[in-house]
Amino acid sequence: MNVSVQKLLFIFFIFLLAGLLASCNFAPYQGEAQVVLDLSWLFPSEGGTDVGARAGTVPGYNVPDNIVGQVTSIEVTISGAGINTETRTYIKWPRLLSVTVPPGKQRTVGVRININPASTSAVLAFGGEATLRYVSAGQQTKVLIPLSPVETKIVVPDAINQTVAQFNSLPFNPDTFKYG
Repeated sequence: MNVSVQKLLFIFFIFLLAGLLASCNFAPYQGEAQVVLDLSWLFPSEGGTDVGARAGTVPGYNVPDNIVGQVTSIEVTISGAGINTETRTYIKWPRLLSVTVPPGKQRTVGVRININPASTSAVLAFGGEATLRYVSAGQQTKVLIPLSPVETKIVVPDAINQTVAQFNSLPFNPDTFKYG
């Protein structure tokens, strides 16, 4: 192959490569959206953050103060159209829990706060969810999810002993029987 044909092939290759590079989209990948769940109400002794310092005084939360020390885990579920539902469980958590959410419309973030079954509370779990109309890649959104009881013990008044009996489950198991 003579030198002029090699030069022409080299120039053709350079133009071909330049054309391919020009047609590529080199915009940086923005990734997923960040949803920040404010869990500062779980830290009442440390003063909480901007949404409130105590569980009983945080707007949107219906969780009594005595439950705060009884939380055993937090489950966060992400769901929406066109994405697989994903549940993440946290045994330890920061004040502001940041979770990634695929960008798109109608993304639902659900929270379930599990309570120690040995606690004196009749509630075994609090939960709630918020649906975000649209989240875009790279966006960060702070969310306050209203909570309410989603799982409770069975509470039976005991008029003879003037107390309340709590059962974690049925059928009756003497190991789970507690007078409150």
